[in-house]
Amino acid sequence: MINNAGMGISGAIEYAPKKDVEAIFDVNVNAVINVSGEALKYLRKTQGRIINVSSVASVVPIPFQACYSATKAAVESFSFALSNEVKPQKVKVCCVRPGDTKTGFTAARVKNAVTDDAYGDRIEKSVAKMEKDEMKGKDPVSVSKVIYKCMKKRNPPLVCTVGFGYKFLCVLAKLLPQKLVNYIVYKLY
Repeated sequence: MINNAGMGISGAIEYAPKKDVEAIFDVNVNAVINVSGEALKYLRKTQGRIINVSSVASVVPIPFQACYSATKAAVESFSFALSNEVKPQKVKVCCVRPGDTKTGFTAARVKNAVTDDAYGDRIEKSVAKMEKDEMKGKDPVSVSKVIYKCMKKRNPPLVCTVGFGYKFLCVLAKLLPQKLVNYIVYKLY
């Protein structure tokens, strides 16, 4: 089973409508948990796989995408815990972590366009940069190939980051002081 559904919201967290925050957690986290729970009775019989799609933003959280980053971190944490729960039942859990990917996700993102003196043009510039990066991102076929390989492996990795550059970024984010990583992200966005 592949949990790939997802949505994004962008903007300053203080202006995020409660309904949007609830929606992103419902789609990106609660649906993954609920669908996985329902699928387990079948996956136990087949010793199947659960592949949850996370994001590099789970490791390197992006400003003005706080809820998206938080939901993807939650998906990873859930995947790690679930993996240990179902290990004796021979069900494998793998979390695939793509970076920027050129899909319809960019156009579908819910934008909270509120700007004021507190943020100036930072929100608009940050969202424009992330959209530009996404539109120049990886072909979705490259992500689907990684998912397929994980699906076919006898012992898939717990986490599989798509693309060498993103793998390197995730390793750096773990090795460098968190304050430095956060500062670099601040300067980028």
